[in-house]
Amino acid sequence: MRPTPLIIAALLASLSASAGFASEPLSSPAKTASQQGFGACTKLVDDLALHSVDKNADGTPKEHGSFSSWSKTDPDKNLFSTFVVQPFSDGSAFTTIAVNRASTEGRCNAAYNRIVLYFRSCTRVREDFSEWKLKNEIGRDGIVLEKEGATNNIVMIPQGPQRDICMVVNSDPIVNYQP
Repeated sequence: MRPTPLIIAALLASLSASAGFASEPLSSPAKTASQQGFGACTKLVDDLALHSVDKNADGTPKEHGSFSSWSKTDPDKNLFSTFVVQPFSDGSAFTTIAVNRASTEGRCNAAYNRIVLYFRSCTRVREDFSEWKLKNEIGRDGIVLEKEGATNNIVMIPQGPQRDICMVVNSDPIVNYQP
């Protein structure tokens, strides 16, 4: 079952209580970040990547794959970007995560975008977001939704020749996160 987009800020608030890793990173992008010397913000990469995939009964992440890019020179002071894919029986969910150090010492910034295709019209998907208000229109027939108190936006763009598929993007900037 595909997860409904969640507010990332609430996730991060609950995770920020523990600084550093209690154990090794669990997600494939965070393992790569750690191995390549990304360091300071690897926990945020792990938190966001783990948030983007479903969990097994024991809390470990379900099957997922990733492709990551980083600076080969001084990786800990530059951007780390990853693309996470989680397969489902009817397709896959895609998440892009870009993380770098913030100008405030010991803090990190990130951009999080989760893309899921729903095999129903955006008009029908919009019903699942009844508490979200129209912020603006995007492109020919896409919409951007916002919710009071939320840091993220939901973007819905119709797809397919019959416009009966809805691409939903959960977009969230994370600013000055302290791992």
